[in-house]
Amino acid sequence: MTSTEPLIPPPATRTLPVSLDSDLVVDFRNRNPDDHTQFIDYPAGVTGVLTIYQDLKTASTERITAEGIPSGYHCVIKVPASDLNAVKAGTLWSFRLAYPDTDFVDGTYDKAVVNGEIVRSDGRAS
Repeated sequence: MTSTEPLIPPPATRTLPVSLDSDLVVDFRNRNPDDHTQFIDYPAGVTGVLTIYQDLKTASTERITAEGIPSGYHCVIKVPASDLNAVKAGTLWSFRLAYPDTDFVDGTYDKAVVNGEIVRSDGRAS
């Protein structure tokens, strides 16, 4: 049996624009999965985590990570310009929710919500 339909729904894919010497501030709003015209509050206790993967082949020190605590259906995350100025166009990123859950060995459960690539909006290719 062959099927191209995913077993589980994949996260959305979007571009994330960055510009030289500009902080990145993103409000990840939680859309209702059943009605995309409405927003719903994030679950209590979750943390939003934005990770920019500068090099997937190296250690996690080559990643930029910023966290936000959701409030209602908003999760605002800020990444300083000093962290972003050297990030190349096409760099992968993801926004995930970290759920506290004592049923798992490490005590948490992470779920990717949206991911994509960095787009430079300042004319720089790299």
